[in-house]
Order: sequence, then C-alpha cells, then structure tokens
Amino acid sequence: MKKSLFTTWAAVFLILAGGCAPALYNASLKGNVDKVREMLASGADANKSYVGFTPLMAAAQAEHVRIVQMLLDKGAALNTTVAGGSNALGYAAGFGHDSVVQLLLSRGADINVAIGSVHGLSDQWAAIAATVLSDLKSSRAESVSVVGMKKDVAKKIVITENPKAKAINVAVMDLNTTSELTQAEMLLVTDKLVNSLVQAGFTVIERTKRDEILKEQGFQQSGACSESSCLVEAGQLLGVHKMVGGTIGKFGGANIIELRIIDIGTGKIDKTYSKEYQGDISNLMDGMAEAAGSFSQGIR
Repeated sequence: MKKSLFTTWAAVFLILAGGCAPALYNASLKGNVDKVREMLASGADANKSYVGFTPLMAAAQAEHVRIVQMLLDKGAALNTTVAGGSNALGYAAGFGHDSVVQLLLSRGADINVAIGSVHGLSDQWAAIAATVLSDLKSSRAESVSVVGMKKDVAKKIVITENPKAKAINVAVMDLNTTSELTQAEMLLVTDKLVNSLVQAGFTVIERTKRDEILKEQGFQQSGACSESSCLVEAGQLLGVHKMVGGTIGKFGGANIIELRIIDIGTGKIDKTYSKEYQGDISNLMDGMAEAAGSFSQGIR
C-alpha cells in the first residue's frame, strides 16, 4: 500500500487528541498500550466515540496494532462509520497500514462497508483507500475462485487463543527470504505473523519498540537475524522470554516457510514450523496464522 500525505482528516485526528477528547480515545490515538489496557480492564466502553470518531478508528489510523487488537477483544464495533468520513478499515487502508487492514479483515470487518464509506470523499487518503480496498476485494475474490472456496481467504485460518501464552513476552525478527518476494511483501508477511501471535495469546513487542531497544543496546547484525544464535542474542537484549524468526524460501514453484520459536533462557528451540505453500502471498499469510497457532498451543 502507498502512504498518503498529511490530509484534512489526519489533521482532524490530531486535533481530537486534545485534552477534551475522552481518555480512552486519547490513549488509543497516542499508542499508550498500558493506559488502554488499564482502562479497558476497569470497564471503559470500547465504543465510546468523540464527535463520531471511535477509539478503534483512532488506533487504526495511527497504526497501533496491539491497541486495535485489545479494543476488538473488548467488543469494539468493526464497521461503525463516522459521518463524512470512514470506519477503522477505511482509515487503515487510506493511511497505508497493511498490518491493521489484515487484522481487521481477519476479525470480520466488512470490506464493502469500508469501500462505500470512502466513495465520493475528496481527501487523498480516501482515494488511496478506495483503490487499495477495491484491489484487495478483487484479489481475494480471485483467490477464492481459484481454490474453489466460498469463504474469504482472510478467514480460512481460525486462531485459538491460549490464555497461558499471555504471560509470555515474545519478539519477532523480520523474516529472511531467499524467494522473489519484495521487501514490502516480506514486511506484510512478518506483520501477519506478529498479529497472529497476538491473536494466539502472546504478548508481542511492536516492531518500532523492538528496533529502538536493539539500537540503544548497540545490537549489530549483518543481514537478516534468522539463525538461532542471533535470535537468542537479540532476545537477551530485548528482555523477552521467547524469540520467533525464520526464513521464507523458494523451491520450484512453491514457497517454503521455516519458522522457529526459541526459549531465551535455555537457548533451545521450543518448536518449529515448516510447510510448503503453492500460489500467491495469501497462502503465506495462512502459514503465518498456522505457525502462530502451533506455537501457542505448544505452551502448557
């Protein structure tokens, strides 16, 4: 997806972050995970809006994936649309936040509602959202037709949350690739893995926070960090319980996924995930969801 420029609606979101907006809305917009968790645990209404804008819209527009997940878990309405604007899916698409788009779709967001909400709006982000969502709808329809399925591709894999995984802090390193996937596609696949791990119950460090900590600690690496020794070193610096990493390769016409989750305390591999996928990137997305579910269910 392309990133939009700073537009009128982006300015509106920032203005709404002022002191007069509800506390949950502010925290969601600013990415304050701890504050959002505290307020939701205390019974805050995940759907309480401010002049029509919901906390979910704010978190989606600002690309706070973890907060989007938390709000959805507390019953945030997926398809609520603000008058003269859009809904969470429309904002995520318009501002180029692939990981949020995939998460919302995986939780049942109606792509037709999002497309309808941005139709006719003049802002640049709305034009981008209309293009992105229409293309995504078309590509998903084609994928469904090819495999002869009636279900949406984004809903093929159901991830079951393991409550025991919530006590485990995990970080994911960007996946290595020896296939023809572009950097943007690899980031999308990695984000799908992160989101799936969150859905499976793990507490996952966001990419920006991961990079900040590793930079502060002077972490040095050449190329992708996919070897066990590199993952353990990074995990020790991040202070997490487990690290996830791996490679997507190419063999003939198939993509090969090789992932592992490593215990930082012991340095041993807890579990691996290996599978061959034919077809387009949507099948790799399914692989990320399957891997996360497998890693989560391995927690006893």
